[in-house]
Amino acid sequence: MKKITGLGLVLLCGLVLTGCGSTDTSKLESKINKLEKNIASLTEKIDELEAADAVEETEEDSSDDILEGMVKVPDPYFKTKDQVEAEFKEVGLKVKFVVKNFDSAATTNKKKISKGDCYQLESNSGAEYLSTSDGLDLNDTGYYAEEGATITVGYTDHDFDGSKDTESSSSSSSKESSESSSSETKTSEKAAKTESSGSRLNIADKDIEAIKTYKDYLDIYQKIIKNYLSEYEEVFKGTVLYDESAFTSMKEEYDAALEEQKKQYEDLGTSALVGKDTLVSYLKSYRDGLADYIDTMKAALN
Repeated sequence: MKKITGLGLVLLCGLVLTGCGSTDTSKLESKINKLEKNIASLTEKIDELEAADAVEETEEDSSDDILEGMVKVPDPYFKTKDQVEAEFKEVGLKVKFVVKNFDSAATTNKKKISKGDCYQLESNSGAEYLSTSDGLDLNDTGYYAEEGATITVGYTDHDFDGSKDTESSSSSSSKESSESSSSETKTSEKAAKTESSGSRLNIADKDIEAIKTYKDYLDIYQKIIKNYLSEYEEVFKGTVLYDESAFTSMKEEYDAALEEQKKQYEDLGTSALVGKDTLVSYLKSYRDGLADYIDTMKAALN
């Protein structure tokens, strides 16, 4: 601002001195007026740019404040305990291993897991998931923890091959069972087949893995909620546990969750996904968690 004002005075003085040798003062006044307008316009533009720079610096400082003292937690999913321990140590984190059965996840992902292989990070692991709604850039989203923190990671204590087709073995055993057990075996076969295809809540793994844009991500997220609410109503409606007002309230909560996701990603539309693996993993976990609840309640009510 001071530089522009100084420059204006120099130019004005130059014009005045030049004009002193002329008796046509009207032309001189016109030139001075134009010059003053140009200076005012230029000054206003500089003020706008300085204000924009101040906002950008504030946003950068805000992001830095959020991550101050924090480190991004490496993804342990399907890695060995040794790999996880080495990766955590590299970023200054400690790890606490606990036994966890995730055979169903291996089946869903058609993975063969060995004793000591690890599960994905969970909300109660000691790490916190930070997203764009927390003020981070999209590239920086993920699980974070304070440097030196101990993160709990689940691991399997046995070998399991989730890539095998269990239909043939189930069919063979059903032939040797009695009529009553045959019915149970067929039900088991159906469940195993569903899991091996990676489809829960009528949403297959391949459909989640096929997402390419943020619109695709939001479409799958919305479908998970829609299918969950549909199955929830099917399970509970007609029982003493069903309450219309409570169900309506629950729908509103999930609608609010969807709107929150839209705030983060809807403007990105058909832009290619950044950090696709993280979003795919999140969608699978979200779907599986809701599906597990439905399965549990079905078993309890039957």
